[in-house]
Amino acid sequence: MAYAVGLDIGGTTIRGVVTNKQGKVIGSTKLRTGKTKKIVLENIKEILDGLLTVSDKKKIKRVGVGFAGFADENGKVIFSPNTPIVGCNLKQFVRKWTKKLVVVENDANCFVVAEHAFGAGRGYENIVGIVIGTGIGGGIIVNNKLYTGLNNSAGEVGHTFVGPDNNTKDVEYYASGRQLIKRYKLLGGKLKDPRLNDLKISKERIAKKVYQESYSLWARICANVIMTLNPQVVIIGGGVANDIDFPLLRKETKRLVIQPLAKNTKISSAKLGELSGAIGAARLSL
Repeated sequence: MAYAVGLDIGGTTIRGVVTNKQGKVIGSTKLRTGKTKKIVLENIKEILDGLLTVSDKKKIKRVGVGFAGFADENGKVIFSPNTPIVGCNLKQFVRKWTKKLVVVENDANCFVVAEHAFGAGRGYENIVGIVIGTGIGGGIIVNNKLYTGLNNSAGEVGHTFVGPDNNTKDVEYYASGRQLIKRYKLLGGKLKDPRLNDLKISKERIAKKVYQESYSLWARICANVIMTLNPQVVIIGGGVANDIDFPLLRKETKRLVIQPLAKNTKISSAKLGELSGAIGAARLSL
């Protein structure tokens, strides 16, 4: 049986898996991403070395690499807002280290591919996946096929705009997990290293304000993709997803979307958890 390694290089954590074509995970690991290109690349090598010992190396045929941003047709990173790897040719780097065939793809695309095949999107033909973590990304499945657009960069919902007037800050600037906590602290919040759920249960005025604003922004993202793409389901994943109150998100989104679409499109949490991006990267490589 052929296996593949899948990597998901996020702004905070690198996750890796070994899977088969059916998406069964036979090994996984993770490390902090790192703040410099050198550290990130060293951590990638460490994860790869560990994963290649999980199974017979001869059975591991390929490596899929997902990361926050997008690369050119040769695997060179040309945009990555939350990781210091712009200019790095991930495809060449991983191929040289592993001696395997390598596929490089956007992390949100990997996420939606995994959920479509094995998770919350199974059985649906038209899906939007939204990853909310250090940043915000999106992946699109149309008629059971990954849609990547002209420059392999479709689905960048985090870099759309919801603010008024001449505001040039994108929605990721306001609504990613990192930025929500940053905003909370800038407003004078006293909780130390809070998660979204900490803001939810806190009686502090600032915590409640930031918590309510987060759902307003996420609902606008969901409403925009529902009105634009009319998917059967919107699947939410990423590091923040475990703390999201989905009934509240659905309520806020429904308020913004015209009724036929609001009624027919589901909003679901990811089923594959924190490994969905790595599983999708492995699947895309096979």
